[in-house]
Amino acid sequence: MLERLKLIPLYLGVVVSLLGTAAYAKDLPVTLKLAHIEAERTSLKSGDDLYFSVTTFSSKKRAVQHRFPMEPLHWLSNHLEQANNRLLWQDSLQEGEEIEVLISLMRQDNPPWDPDDVLGSVEVQLKNHKGVLVKRWGPAKLKDTPPIEMLPTSHKHEQAFKMEGEGAVYEVTFSIQ
Repeated sequence: MLERLKLIPLYLGVVVSLLGTAAYAKDLPVTLKLAHIEAERTSLKSGDDLYFSVTTFSSKKRAVQHRFPMEPLHWLSNHLEQANNRLLWQDSLQEGEEIEVLISLMRQDNPPWDPDDVLGSVEVQLKNHKGVLVKRWGPAKLKDTPPIEMLPTSHKHEQAFKMEGEGAVYEVTFSIQ
């Protein structure tokens, strides 16, 4: 009987350890929004037809590509106020999961003879570290992409960029929560 009593602290330690691990094993919901987009200069005199391509590369899931908007197929550069505060992507990150999100601002052209143009690409690396979202923004690490400038923001959940491609200049702000 005395031997069994000595094992009680060991059993309690295992139970507490398992419960503590379970607290960190929760999925972490994440949303990416287009907070604001503004045209400083369009690439075409008549204006640009714009959309975002969002591709996710996860350490635990398959890669997925999204296009926004889907309906209509683009936003007009002279009516970008309708694009602000739009959800671009959402998912849940598992404990320890890392996701690289590649976000490209695209100008829609007339395929197949005139393929769409990349006006700028950025990436954000996300990680669920024990229930805390860790993020790192930067220009996309792609070959032959237009110049990107990171701009300061006043909100900790936002990151702004100046995208300069195909003669156009756009300021774009994203938020992640």
